[in-house]
Amino acid sequence: MPNVETGPDEGPKQPVRRLLNPLSGAAVLVLWVGVLIQALTGLAFVAPATLGALALYLLLQAPQLPRTAWVHLTVGAAVTLFSLWWLEHPGEAVMAALGRAAFLAALFAALGALREAARGSDTVLTAGRLLARQPPGRRYAAMTLGGTLFGTILNFGAVALLGGMVRDANTLQSAGGDRRIQAIRERRMLLAVLRGFSVLMFWSPLTVAFAIVTTTVAGTAWPSLMLFGGLAAISVLTLGWAIDRLTMPRPRVPAAAEPFRWQALAPLFGLLGLVFGLSLLVDETTDGALIHGVILVVPLIALSWLALGKGVRHSTGRMGSYLGETVPTQRAEIAVLGNAAFLGTLIAALLSESGAEAALDQAQLPPLLIAVVMPWLVVVFGQLGANPLISVTVLAAVIGDPARFGVEPTVFGLGLVMGWGLTVGSSPAAAATMMIGRLSGCSARAIGRDWNGLHSLLALLLCSLLLAVGHFVG
Repeated sequence: MPNVETGPDEGPKQPVRRLLNPLSGAAVLVLWVGVLIQALTGLAFVAPATLGALALYLLLQAPQLPRTAWVHLTVGAAVTLFSLWWLEHPGEAVMAALGRAAFLAALFAALGALREAARGSDTVLTAGRLLARQPPGRRYAAMTLGGTLFGTILNFGAVALLGGMVRDANTLQSAGGDRRIQAIRERRMLLAVLRGFSVLMFWSPLTVAFAIVTTTVAGTAWPSLMLFGGLAAISVLTLGWAIDRLTMPRPRVPAAAEPFRWQALAPLFGLLGLVFGLSLLVDETTDGALIHGVILVVPLIALSWLALGKGVRHSTGRMGSYLGETVPTQRAEIAVLGNAAFLGTLIAALLSESGAEAALDQAQLPPLLIAVVMPWLVVVFGQLGANPLISVTVLAAVIGDPARFGVEPTVFGLGLVMGWGLTVGSSPAAAATMMIGRLSGCSARAIGRDWNGLHSLLALLLCSLLLAVGHFVG
């Protein structure tokens, strides 16, 4: 997901905003319903209403969009104009791109409902404090687990939540008054959170990365992607743990700690199991895919979570506040995410019509090279500031069906999500590195290059090795 600097609100006056914000929330609700009707039933007649709802939301929030979002939208408009001139059937390509933008906006809003339910939850806070207060010998592993587990539920909110808990737990007093030890502990724990969060993209169906790859790469099987992505995530996390043990000094200063209790994490694992189980049911019983099940069930689970905690009236009030107050503040994220999906789809159409696929066919690239180079390409583009949503969409669309090149589709898709995850932990333009930078007082470039650069490089090599094995075995 992209990083967006929202900046101060300088839009309409407060009374006008109180009128426009609920209307914006209602537009997103219509968008959510429209995307689900199309996906689960195959009824395409709701497409105009779905796209109209997205357009209405952006129009209502346009006066408050930050400059960053306007830059992205301007690029999108320029590519659209070029597409209208260049493509033989521009209408089809533009409508497909708009549909992808609406899908991503609905997914983002749906996942935000789960973050709303988790925000301030005693269960979440208790589990987070438990992980942050582990003794030095297992603190890194605990925070890595936290980055992955909390990231599944809170997305980028996990980095901010756990990062704040790191600052609270890592006091100067707990470091024996030694600021050097305090800084070392902070760096280790923040890196653990970042690395744990980044491998989430390898396997989790609650991520944009998983959604894009499973709906774009022909022949990708999500069960295999989840299974092998999970194994790859464990391998990369083990690599991170080994690097931490070998490179970080471990001063022997007594630290306050509490026993690790799996019971504190059990409700979160249960929540994830419920999301996955119900989403799988939707996948099996409707025309939709697993990711459409996620879009459907996550808001309903969030509503039920709040109702079980504080009653139905409180839960409906919180979800109403989410739609009417929080969703409008997500204007920049929705605009940039939707535009990235739109751009990726259009650029892929332009490359296809310009003969890129034919050129690849003629190049006769070795299948093994195609399999292992994908994560490298995504990461390199990320270092240049490219959103992985765009680079992954373009690469997936240009390759089309990997099987025609002799590459197993799941191996190809795994390479893309690996690259996405490693970009999240290394790119100076990624939201996660920027958040860690703000928490530590360093620049995002320093976090991605100096703090996590060795890990990212070795992880890329490891991922290439795993993809090579998958190519020959699968």
